[in-house]
Amino acid sequence: YGVRPEAWGPFAEGNHGIFTHPVLTKIGEKYGKSAAQVALRWNVQRGVVVIPKSVHKDRMEQNINIWDFELSNADMDEISKLDIGHSEIVDHSDPGFVKMLHSMKIHEQTGNPKVYLMRKNFGAKPYFYPQPVLIIASYGKRWKH
Repeated sequence: YGVRPEAWGPFAEGNHGIFTHPVLTKIGEKYGKSAAQVALRWNVQRGVVVIPKSVHKDRMEQNINIWDFELSNADMDEISKLDIGHSEIVDHSDPGFVKMLHSMKIHEQTGNPKVYLMRKNFGAKPYFYPQPVLIIASYGKRWKH
């Protein structure tokens, strides 16, 4: 069906020193990229749509500049070893969280769950991405190109 997983927080909300992580930094040096760019590229190469958040123009520009390199299989494997195997943002086994998810009325207004949640949470117009894309999300400020 062409469904792609999305990383709404591909930088782990800035936790675990992701922007200075020694593995990501070392790999980034080989390609002339930052640790953040390596993390984004790793996700994209795995078919994950990434939605990094930033309000800083220079970081937004860095976030979009991940298309001019490809991580080697060895680099992909090295980064994969960092996976802790569970989300640290939400606990999907928490009954309260599951109850909250099941109480959401996602089919109101459009009949499309994703569009409704986008409108409800972000006031966004519906956009559909048939292929993996990088979406630069900026909250609080508008970035003028």
